[in-house]
Parts: sequence; structure tokens; C-alpha cells
Amino acid sequence: MCGILAIFGRYNEANAHECLDKLKHRGPDACASFSDEKFYLGHQRLAIQDLSEAAIQPMWTDEKDAVIIFNGEIYNHWKLRRDTLSSFDFKTQSDTETLLVGLKQFGIDFCSGLNGIYAFCYIDYKKNEVYCVRDPFGIKPLYYYYTESSLLFSSEIKAISHFDHFNSEWDAQSLLDYTEYLYSPSTDTAFRQVKKVAAGHYIHFKLGNFTNLIQQKYYQIDFNGNYSKSSEIDLTNKLDRILQDSIQRQLLSDVPVGFFLSGGLDSSLIVAIVQKILKKKKLPCYTIDSDSNTSADGFADDTMYARKVAKLLDCELHEVKTETPTLSDLRKMILQLDEPTADPAALHVKNICKAARDNGIFVLLGGTGADDIFSGYRRHQSLYYHQIFNIFPYKLRWLMKILVSNTDKGMPHFRRLSKFLDANVQKNPKEQLFNSYSWSPHQIVKQLFHSDYSKYFKSDSHFHLRNTLLEIPN
Repeated sequence: MCGILAIFGRYNEANAHECLDKLKHRGPDACASFSDEKFYLGHQRLAIQDLSEAAIQPMWTDEKDAVIIFNGEIYNHWKLRRDTLSSFDFKTQSDTETLLVGLKQFGIDFCSGLNGIYAFCYIDYKKNEVYCVRDPFGIKPLYYYYTESSLLFSSEIKAISHFDHFNSEWDAQSLLDYTEYLYSPSTDTAFRQVKKVAAGHYIHFKLGNFTNLIQQKYYQIDFNGNYSKSSEIDLTNKLDRILQDSIQRQLLSDVPVGFFLSGGLDSSLIVAIVQKILKKKKLPCYTIDSDSNTSADGFADDTMYARKVAKLLDCELHEVKTETPTLSDLRKMILQLDEPTADPAALHVKNICKAARDNGIFVLLGGTGADDIFSGYRRHQSLYYHQIFNIFPYKLRWLMKILVSNTDKGMPHFRRLSKFLDANVQKNPKEQLFNSYSWSPHQIVKQLFHSDYSKYFKSDSHFHLRNTLLEIPN
């Protein structure tokens, strides 16, 4: 990952450098910046493709009429060079130059052909236009902060928060969402004036005049609610081809690549497919060897499964030893995170990444997101059981809800059953879905906050989630 910082309008250059320095952990390989009377661009580089100094950012066109700062990877950038940009004489091997040239030649429409994870700020001097763009699924972070005299974009809130006269007023509604859903499903953050560029969107404005920000969606998932009528064998073969193509694209790197391996379906499948693609054994894989009782909440320790898969696939398994996190560990982790997170796996990921880096591995592939696609979460299973449970009369389901709600919530199975029944007694199917995403009852969560902040809460308890899960097929 790299770190990017863009400031438009009024700024102090020394302060801008201080803000950029807060992103140093994201890119230890190089730091560069550019400033003039209209804007400041800064970049902290983690070199993955084209390790030469020629690929350092900010990167300019030969004519010096366009510039870009970019965080991420464009997996199909070689294909774009061959098929779309073949007439151009490239100076580097970097995907940054591919992106810069494509945007200069085709404008923002070039983004529709990108396959990758990215966040970037692109300035076209000739057209006097600025585009700040985030990838279709929001894998790469991009925050912005707006005042009357300044506009900032950055990979992390930490950089923005060190800007002169930063307004640190907190956003009560966003914190309510964090408490209820364990994340904020909107573009809001814990700070009222700091927002996220939405996934699959870009923000556009004229250079020197950011009073009229236009946020535009450029990517839409193509799903009309129709299901394929192909056979299971045909669908399985198609899925296998898609996964192989996707994984092969993401192996593009000029530095060593390793793999997360929990022994679960997603990470195991990735390692197996990589072996098939590279025809190579002893792939470097990493897992956590924890001394904590991870099965206490219904989850089994990964180590046993990771060892079995590593033995089956003949991998080089690195077991990263970890203990129950201390308060000091949590404080360090908080400094690395820009938003509250309820997933303790972040600590494990941090430890694995450090171990991999110590071994000379700069890129790790994992299966994050597979549960969302392949219905691996319990809430996906609950939607299936909702259909079965709806056979029972409504009054009977309500009675069961009352009985279960009086049981010991400290027991994870009863807690999950109680949550399931709370959602099931909702007569509106969409309300059932919203409740499946919530962690704590809305009214209880509101009681945690002082009454002075109640004016900030939306009357609709699912306001932000409703805006995220729009147009759900009935």
C-alpha cells in the first residue's frame, strides 16, 4: 500500500509535510511531493511494480500538463497498454504511468476499463479539472475534509487530522452506527467534517474552485435479479476459470508474494490455484498460532486446519506465535486504524504482516471478501432459516422470542438465537434483513449516548444501512 495526500486551497507547506509524514508507515520506500499556489500533492511509496526511481510519484506527463498520485494496483495494466494504449511510448513499467496516460488520453471514462484496487487524485492542467477516484468496492481508502478555504484528500484520517485548525468535532450518528452495526455503513466517519469517497465513485471539481464538489458514481454491479439456468457443472467450471483469471492477475508483482492461510475454504483455494498457475510447491504461507480460546464464541482455532492444508499442498507454513493482546497492543493497533473496528482479526493481520515483512515478503494474498460473495456469514444462513421459520404462526414466533430473550445472553448460541428471533418477528422482509446486519438493538444503543446528542440521531434507525442496501430484489 502507498499513502497519498492532496490539499487544495489555503495551506502551509511545512504543515502539509507534517501531514504527509503521518503516512510514512504506508510507504517506506520513497517520499515525494509537489506544491504550488493552488495545491499540494504528496506520496509515500511502497514499491510493488517497477522498483525504479522513474516510478516515484507525483508522476507527470511528458508535457507537464497532467499529474497523478496513486495508491493501489491496476491488475490489467499490461493488457490496457497492449489493447488501448499501444501507440504510446511508455517510460516505465509501472501501472501508475498506465493510469496517467489512459486518463490523459480518454478522460475519466478510462476508469470503466480498470481492473484493480485503487484510490488516486488526478489533475488535468489543460482542462483545469481534478478527479479524486476510489475503486469499485472501496478496497483502498480515500477520505476528504472540507472547509471554506481548504479541501484535503488522503489515504488516512491521521494525515488530515494534523492539518492546521482541524475540526475534531465528532459525529454522533456515525458512532451510533458503529455501536449498532460494528461499522459505519455510510460515507460518514467519527469526525463530522471528514467523509469517505464512496466505493465506485469519484469527486470532480475545477482546479482553483472547489465550492462545487460533484460526487459521481462510475461503477455499477450488473445484476438484474435473474439467475443462471446453466448446470451445476457448467457453473463450477465457469467459477474456476474466473477465480484462476482473478488470482493470476493479482500475482503481478516485482517483489516476493506470500499468502494468508487459515485452512478455511477461501485462503486454501487461493493457495491451491496459485500452485496450479505457477506449478510451484513450497509457497510461503502464514497463519496465527494463538494461545487464546478462539472456540469460546463458536469459532475453532485455525492452526489445525492450516497445518492440514499446508501438508496437503506442500506449502512452507509459517506459524506466527501470538498471545492474548494486551492493552498496549490495542493502543498500538488503534494508532494504525482510522475508524473503529470490532474485528479482533486486525491484530492477527498486523502480526502476520510483520512476520512476512521480516522474511522479505512484501505482498500477501488473502481471501477477504469471499464470505460476502459465497454466503459464508451466519447472517446469510439465517436468511435461509427465516424462510423455514415463517411457516409457523406469527404469535408462536413472538412467544418463542420472549422465551429466548429471558435466557442467558452470555451463552453465544442463545445470543444468536435471540438475535435471529428478533429479526424474524419483523413482518417486513427488508426489516428482517436490516436486523440481520445489526449487532445491538437500536434503542439500547441510543441509551448509551447522552441525551444532548439525541438531536443528531436519524429518526429511522436503519437510515444509513438503508442507503447502503438500496434496491434489494424482493
